[in-house]
Amino acid sequence: MKDKMDNERLNKEKEREEAIRFVARHYEPGALDADAAWRRFASGHAIPRERSFARSRWMAVAAVLLALVAFGATYWWRQGQPDWVLVASGDVTTKVVLLPDSTRVTLAAHSSLRYDARHFGEKGRDVELRGKGFFRVTRDESSPFTAHTAHAAVRVLGTSFQIDCRDDETRLDVRSGRVRFSVSDDPALEPLVLTAGMSAAYRVGDTSIRRLAETTDDVNRFSWENRVLRFRETPLEQVIRDVEDCYQTKIVNRGTTSDARLTSVYEAVPLPDLLAIINETLGVDLAVADN
Repeated sequence: MKDKMDNERLNKEKEREEAIRFVARHYEPGALDADAAWRRFASGHAIPRERSFARSRWMAVAAVLLALVAFGATYWWRQGQPDWVLVASGDVTTKVVLLPDSTRVTLAAHSSLRYDARHFGEKGRDVELRGKGFFRVTRDESSPFTAHTAHAAVRVLGTSFQIDCRDDETRLDVRSGRVRFSVSDDPALEPLVLTAGMSAAYRVGDTSIRRLAETTDDVNRFSWENRVLRFRETPLEQVIRDVEDCYQTKIVNRGTTSDARLTSVYEAVPLPDLLAIINETLGVDLAVADN
């Protein structure tokens, strides 16, 4: 019996020695991939892979959630910030701006318009004007339209009007509808309500908004926007000023005649043709000034 147990022990030792020698002959550094071996073993023994990698998976999920929270916070923060749009005209050209509510604004030369495109119409329709602009405002009783200048504000629901803000003065001319004219610098000053055909102005330091009486000099105040000029026994000096404003350019009289008067109506006449007609009619020599 003892001999039999000794033989079995000797055989097991012999098998271990042969296994060790086999490993020693075939071993290569780095050849064993423990992760791959575990995956093969787990697959062969029906061990759920999730158990082995649960911690890594939850770490990955946490990282994704953190990234989503950061993205969401950034998105909502940006939604609250203004998205300013600035449109400017050229030195001698006009520029037409179509706002999101279909309001049409024509900018005179050297003018600009700014508005917040992201929030336009949410609590009102607000724009900022620098220079001169003519507005055709789309009517929306639920959302007042307000044009702000450096020192004043013009509020309407739907109408057409012109604002000219130069240096420290803002002038308002109403073509149609009803307009509220107020002073931003001094809210205590009484606002002025104007209707079609009325004009008003405010200069910094004034104690009130001045209502302006219409004069013959004002007959062409919208001509730069609609290209219609009307003259009735108009002195040459005023003719030149109106043509300059209409075509946004400088005009000079190269002749000696200065006391001529003009009576006529011109609609959308190209400037070279207009000057030729006036020169022929009055016997003068008007021309575009050299830059």
